Amino acid sequence: MRCLKLLDHYTFVEVKNGVYDKGNTRTNKAEATMITKEILARLNLWKMLPKKERPSIGVVTFNSEQQSLIENMVETEVRKYPDLVWFFSDTCLEPVLVKNIENIQGDERDVMLFSITYGPDATGKVSVNFGPMNRDGGERRLNVAVTRARREMIVYSTLQPEKIDLTRTQSIGVRDLKHFLEFAKGGAGALASANQGSVGGYDSLFEVAVSNALSNKHWRVIPQIGVSSYRIDLGIVHPDKPGEFLCGIECDGATYHRGATARDRDKLREQILCGLGWNIQRVWSTDWWIDAKGATDKLHNSLNKLLEVDRKKYQDAQELEVINARPLQDSTTTIVI
Repeated sequence: MRCLKLLDHYTFVEVKNGVYDKGNTRTNKAEATMITKEILARLNLWKMLPKKERPSIGVVTFNSEQQSLIENMVETEVRKYPDLVWFFSDTCLEPVLVKNIENIQGDERDVMLFSITYGPDATGKVSVNFGPMNRDGGERRLNVAVTRARREMIVYSTLQPEKIDLTRTQSIGVRDLKHFLEFAKGGAGALASANQGSVGGYDSLFEVAVSNALSNKHWRVIPQIGVSSYRIDLGIVHPDKPGEFLCGIECDGATYHRGATARDRDKLREQILCGLGWNIQRVWSTDWWIDAKGATDKLHNSLNKLLEVDRKKYQDAQELEVINARPLQDSTTTIVI
């Protein structure tokens, strides 16, 4: 995500019950509701400050329909609080702002709330059509949107970054949107491990043979995955998260015929990739030519084990989330005299 200038303070709010009404209103009501509540809560706090010390707040959305929805919801709620009208009046130096990604340029506020808007539709499907992000210059529009906050940006998103499948699009804007969401959700460390999708074709016939064998085992294989300044020979797409890779596969190929210095460099490279969160498996050409079926089965079993471990981690995380969401039981003891 090289084009984006980023603040230090981003907060990612996952909107779990959000739905993008793709075919009708092109809005996300759940995101609009949460943003409206946040605005009202902050204004009710800030009204107690001297006017000169009150921060300013704004909203940016991905389309005009979501902009209008939030404007209407905020206006309806503010009518209940006459003492908040000042924040919307001409006497306020920077009144509450609600704009979309196409007309936000030139505006800034201390705090910005970003409604991603897009996400799963009513059937749970996620499209890779993100409106202005798919068009030429989409990355520039995103850059403008995420640099409108002076102090803080809160990102409200039904869409999870792992649901954006970069293998289905060549759009730079969509790629940067995925990486921005990863940053907002996971911090600066997420950018270091962000992959750029396929950056080329197969480097050798050996890679083609390994890819074909794994494809026959029903794994989805993408060649030459760009990660930071590196490339991974083959990326195995996660079956449950089509926008993520389960594993990277390195084929020794020509690399291991270049001598000891090159081998040492590749070992360091593999350590760096593992440090960025990648699972790396290596396939040796000598093993492959001697017993291609055996080497394929070994790799297939390793991938299944990685998938099993990942699914177990996800299940444990979901169970912990359910436990944490449960209300505490009342431990008060009643003594009857």
